[in-house]
Amino acid sequence: MIRAGKAIAVGLLFGTLGAGLVANAAGPRVVIGRSSDLGPYVALEKAFAGALGMPVESVSLAAADGKQKLKAALDSGATLMLAIGPDAARAVSEIKPSCPTVLTLVPDAGKTGLDSATPLVPMFVPPSRQVKVVRAALPGAKKLGILFDPALSRALVAECEGAARAAGLTLVKREVASRKDVAAAARDLVGEVDAIWLVPDTTVISGESFKFIMLTALGAKVPVVGFSEGMSKAGAVVSVEAEYGEMGTKAAKVAQKIIAGLPGSPEAPDGAIYVNAKSAGLIGLTVPAELRAQAARVFE
Repeated sequence: MIRAGKAIAVGLLFGTLGAGLVANAAGPRVVIGRSSDLGPYVALEKAFAGALGMPVESVSLAAADGKQKLKAALDSGATLMLAIGPDAARAVSEIKPSCPTVLTLVPDAGKTGLDSATPLVPMFVPPSRQVKVVRAALPGAKKLGILFDPALSRALVAECEGAARAAGLTLVKREVASRKDVAAAARDLVGEVDAIWLVPDTTVISGESFKFIMLTALGAKVPVVGFSEGMSKAGAVVSVEAEYGEMGTKAAKVAQKIIAGLPGSPEAPDGAIYVNAKSAGLIGLTVPAELRAQAARVFE
């Protein structure tokens, strides 16, 4: 009777998760493996733990014995594993735990040695969402230019092209094979498009190349659409950023479903909007009041 009472108490506490949560009186054990102790990783973990609504056990892979501690935590009967970052995902690939894994801050599950079907919370706001923001910020735009390395971003750019087409926009693409190609491609692109749309392609985006693209675009009075608050602070007229806290919350929702025995299909973050009104003014644009109201921050 006592054991049954404990099981009922756990079921009441996590009732929305279903009977799968109460397999034993102690409840589920969720283990977090964090690749780094940097702020973004910690912020994601904190948001995940807060939204999950149950105790978690956290292991930092930044520690010298991190991998051994993670293995011990997983081998002692974990119900689910959250891997934050590529190092944690690679550690999971080596340990091969019997419990399901959810990935965050990992661009590609397959490149870490895990099954490409492993549930993964995207790091990038869906292009369809970004295009809606672009339409609100730049209602007169008809052609968007995009720079990308096909070896890294072919699938993402195909998704961007589909989203642009669905919104009545044309995507003008320029492929680059290395960073030395970026300057010429950017100069060529600004003469053909109404805005430059940046995506997280590591061949295209570096500190130096971003600065060059910004100066080239603003000099031609072509607005830049970025993907982070920092980009808007540095001059991009509008950016939509996938925030770490939101990624943690999305991961918690997936974890809850999996623990309850339901299919865990991750949702992409909606992202936060950032606007640079000063850059807009320099190229003769006015930021719509409605977009200002939606923005997490407006740089004046």
